[in-house]
Amino acid sequence: MPYVNNVPHLGNIIGCVLSADVFARYACPRIFREPYRFLIIFTTNLHFFRIAQDIFLKLHENGYTSSSSIDQLHCQNCDKFLADRFVTGICPFCAYDDARGDQCDSCGRLINAVELKSPKCHICRQEPKVRQSTHIFLHLDALQDVRKYVESEIAKPNTRWSSNAVAIVKGWIKGGLEKRCITRDLKWGTAVPIPGYENKVCVLCVVRRSDRISFNYEVSLVQFHRKGLSCNDNVAFHGVMFPCTQLGARDNYTIVNHVCATEYLNYEDTKFSKSRNTGVFGDNAKETGIEADVWRFYLLYMRPESQDTSFSWDDFALKVRCYEIYVYVECLRFQLFVQVSARIRSQCGAERLPVFSAYPMSYLKPGHKIGTPKPLFVKMESAKVAEWKAKFGGSALTNDLDKKRKGELCNRLDNCLLNGSESCHSMIDAIQKQLVEAETAAGIKQVPVPSIHPATVATEVKQANEKKPTAAPGGGKKTESTSVVDISDAAADDAVDVGRLDLRVGRIVKCEKHPDADALYVEQIDIGESAPRTVVSGLVRHVPLDQMQNRLVVVLCNLKPAKMRGVESRAMVMCASTPEKVEIMEVDPSAQPGTPVTCPPYTHRPDAQLNPKKKIWETVAEDLKVNADGYAVWKDCPLLVGGSTKMTAPTLRGVPIK
Repeated sequence: MPYVNNVPHLGNIIGCVLSADVFARYACPRIFREPYRFLIIFTTNLHFFRIAQDIFLKLHENGYTSSSSIDQLHCQNCDKFLADRFVTGICPFCAYDDARGDQCDSCGRLINAVELKSPKCHICRQEPKVRQSTHIFLHLDALQDVRKYVESEIAKPNTRWSSNAVAIVKGWIKGGLEKRCITRDLKWGTAVPIPGYENKVCVLCVVRRSDRISFNYEVSLVQFHRKGLSCNDNVAFHGVMFPCTQLGARDNYTIVNHVCATEYLNYEDTKFSKSRNTGVFGDNAKETGIEADVWRFYLLYMRPESQDTSFSWDDFALKVRCYEIYVYVECLRFQLFVQVSARIRSQCGAERLPVFSAYPMSYLKPGHKIGTPKPLFVKMESAKVAEWKAKFGGSALTNDLDKKRKGELCNRLDNCLLNGSESCHSMIDAIQKQLVEAETAAGIKQVPVPSIHPATVATEVKQANEKKPTAAPGGGKKTESTSVVDISDAAADDAVDVGRLDLRVGRIVKCEKHPDADALYVEQIDIGESAPRTVVSGLVRHVPLDQMQNRLVVVLCNLKPAKMRGVESRAMVMCASTPEKVEIMEVDPSAQPGTPVTCPPYTHRPDAQLNPKKKIWETVAEDLKVNADGYAVWKDCPLLVGGSTKMTAPTLRGVPIK
């Protein structure tokens, strides 16, 4: 049974609402039609409140609750305690200035609202004060039977718990079951039925579970969830908290036996955020004028079953006008064919139809309708898509555009400086030539500039330093030490080109998700060294985990190591990239880890480590692209693996390599 709080965005809708609705529509024509018709299934009635309070009281009477005081942020201007999401401030971990009271969007760390620096009420922008409030806690540590229940459900050969739901619940239990607050300082909700707590209500982890059983004590419970922000709490609440309340009540309730969880649905290349006006919310979707069935199709198509997916306007426009619609309709048609056929036969008064009929539609009377058809596709003009992207992009889109403009300005400035330096050299040479001509005409003798080999000078300087007398130990005047400068270093080739990059073939020997970042993989890559290198890549949204295992890649090995959410990355996987799609560059299957990737005629002379201040990689990357034939090129010169085979992109053409 779905539930939402406030106006849902598309991620909320696909996670627990639309998924549950599709299941209900699937189930109703089969085994649940009559129970749903007969029962009045909603939770805003006294029967629901009585059951919620009954469970709460039995938990209290059975010794599974206690009271304790906690620190909370209270807004004096709004005269209420603030929920975590109604507080913003400076992140105590990374100093991001717009972190929420439950999680920082910049570093991803979970936050307690009272830990924020310079907190602000999201409603009135005033600074809230820390106040203590007494609440009731549920003793999860005393309800260890839930471990046996979870283990038995997971161990069933036909378990109805999705793999990500199992992982989340296991993580919760492994971390240890502790006391958890089950009341809140709110003015609406189910009142706490204990004297002294008249101004508090039961938290949703108890209330929203009891509404599932308020219409029938013996119904099989099926739950759909989107990953929550605080330790995936929606799943853990239904897989741990809800069973704990039922076990603690000791009333033999039906315990949830189907848990289906999804990963995150993101918006473009960022996250949905109501406060930042980023993303499409339910009311926005209605305002666009696009049919509901079109939204339903795309959200179901992009449902994040096992990994994060992203809502993209460009992809949305493409999908709703292409052949996937036909596949979707065909699947539904064959799934419901038996039932629809039975309904048609019943309406036509024909118990059985011939198996092979030349004109099957002749059995239908003229004008017969099964339902009202609606279009499942719509043509979206590019201008309209651009308008929607700008409207719902929020501050994230503005920041991206600002970064893009700054990048373009920097590139133009670099080009101007480069052209200007060449012009200056030409002008200096011309002026020098004019001066020489003028001096020669005036009778001034020109002394030729001697040609001196740098290595010879370095040797002579070194010999001269060795011949200098040194002061006697323990006395005499100290001699100033003269540092020897190796002038031969000045003659080193410092031209910025692709030859400065240490590109090698690597093989991913192990890949797993980053423990603290949903969009990142952590790979162990063999690049021909004594041990694999650890590499962090933002490929979760583009490449499934199973396709990352044991595959050949091209790796940039001489970047300065950088920590990404606590894990040090010592290289970078090369990919063909667009805002909507990323593909890992491919090499010949016979290539061996450690094989260098070069670009003749540019000399292969990789730096030991690229100096980030000199922007060598950034400069070279501007001309590193996939050409029209799918080959990796730098300034139209192909990159060669081992001096022979080419590095290719699977499908992308004319895009940058990053």
